[in-house]
Amino acid sequence: MTVLRDFVIALVLAHAVLAADNSDVMKGIGMPIVFMALMLVAGFVAKDHFINAAKAVQGDRDQMWVFGIAVLNALFSIIFYWTPAWNYGLVSTVLAFGTAVVCSRKSTNLSVVIMGVNLIWFLTLVGIPDGVSAGLIKSVDMQSCNAWYKTYNTKMCHEAWVVIVLILATVQVGLTLLGLLTVVAAGVASLTKPADGTGIAEPLNPTSS
Repeated sequence: MTVLRDFVIALVLAHAVLAADNSDVMKGIGMPIVFMALMLVAGFVAKDHFINAAKAVQGDRDQMWVFGIAVLNALFSIIFYWTPAWNYGLVSTVLAFGTAVVCSRKSTNLSVVIMGVNLIWFLTLVGIPDGVSAGLIKSVDMQSCNAWYKTYNTKMCHEAWVVIVLILATVQVGLTLLGLLTVVAAGVASLTKPADGTGIAEPLNPTSS
């Protein structure tokens, strides 16, 4: 089965490259297919870790929210492989998938790292700082589309499609913000939970009766 799977993936990659008779067509057809194939390979490799993470968050509402939003974010970001913002989509997929896999780890230090990385990526998506990132929404407008696809823009830059992608980009930014907020909420909750896992923390200033 492994040999057959690798053979099929190799055929898909070869088709993607051969179908692109010039660099602009490669951007519109070949690159997205290659990225999809690579993500499928990564999914097969990490499926056990993903399944274990899904089982580990059961019963923890905060971590279940983090996991669910991360999975949704990863799936949604695949759309942008077919846009000038393919780089934003690719990083969003990897980061969201990584967040989903490691969110079940009961580590305060790891929670802080996840919060920091997600915050930095959210700022990047909205174009902060301006000199470093144009932002996701600006990267999928008509001007960016024509500049990226050039001679293939008649296929990839229809006005209706660009409007749809702009709407999807707005949703992606919202999902990333929601993911960041759930990560922060889960991190704060983990700090207030007692070691016995009862979910009932001792009062800060207990009073004697």
